[in-house]
Amino acid sequence: MEVADREGVRYGRVAALRQGSRQRIGQRRVREEEGSFPVVRSIWRPFIGEVLVGKISGYDEKGLQVSLDFFSDICIPGHLMQIGTVRGEDGRWALKTEDGDELHLDIDDEIRFLVSSIKYPPIPVEQKEDDKPFAPMQINGSIKGDGLGLIAWWAAGEEEGEEEEEGEGEEEEEEEQ
Repeated sequence: MEVADREGVRYGRVAALRQGSRQRIGQRRVREEEGSFPVVRSIWRPFIGEVLVGKISGYDEKGLQVSLDFFSDICIPGHLMQIGTVRGEDGRWALKTEDGDELHLDIDDEIRFLVSSIKYPPIPVEQKEDDKPFAPMQINGSIKGDGLGLIAWWAAGEEEGEEEEEGEGEEEEEEEQ
């Protein structure tokens, strides 16, 4: 799909989003001289290197599937996960820490990831009934790096850092007295 903005700048490949629920339906206004009516559309296209937050919607031997509620063709392959992330016997992915703990990546967990690649596969001429529905845009993400991965991992670290800072201030006050 090619889209042009008000200044006439054309954008090649974007995803047109369909809103699932309507908040309100107003009176339609058809322009008499043209026979047309105004339509509001949402267009979304992430860029490589953009950091997004979604929810884990599934996992398999290839990696994690992530959903942004309005878009769900996002995959985080195993080789683009934190070092030490492995797939367990139960099929779930988990990060093994230096302490030997396993931090599981479970369905519906919020995850922060970096967009590493975007693919626009060709439209298939024929599609079998058993095949997954065609995805016009596919995103590969990465959770390698600081601040990426489950939101809970980093939220716990931030809270610990805040407690340490508060504790340091109290010790300094005691020394001054």
